[in-house]
Amino acid sequence: MFKLPTRLVYELFKVHPIFSKYRMYINTIPETDIKESNLPIIRFTELDSQNDNYASNIPLTLRSIVQVDVWCKDLAQAESLYLELDKVLMAQGFGLSLSGLDNDPSFNNVPRIYKRYNVQQTIKINSSEELKGD
Repeated sequence: MFKLPTRLVYELFKVHPIFSKYRMYINTIPETDIKESNLPIIRFTELDSQNDNYASNIPLTLRSIVQVDVWCKDLAQAESLYLELDKVLMAQGFGLSLSGLDNDPSFNNVPRIYKRYNVQQTIKINSSEELKGD
């Protein structure tokens, strides 16, 4: 069954022993959770998706870029989680395409880890065009 790329990544983190205890969101974080005392908070956002690997003009895979943002209470926490994020997704064969750390002024100026991963999924698109001859 097809899962949105963000849900696929979210579910990997939701069962991970380190990350499962943290609050996680897809796309939007509720205003009530944008507080320093509620950290860390993790958000998953899909930035881009494209069909790939075609057979008879039917895509066989979906390539997506999913950004993972982690707002941390301090640099020590950011440091402890920085490579753990990679371990979760690289174990699934997803490649890292961008990584960084900044202080987010829109989120109480706390440290934010941001990472973008290339997520590839096999898809099945049933089309009536498959059955038609030329």
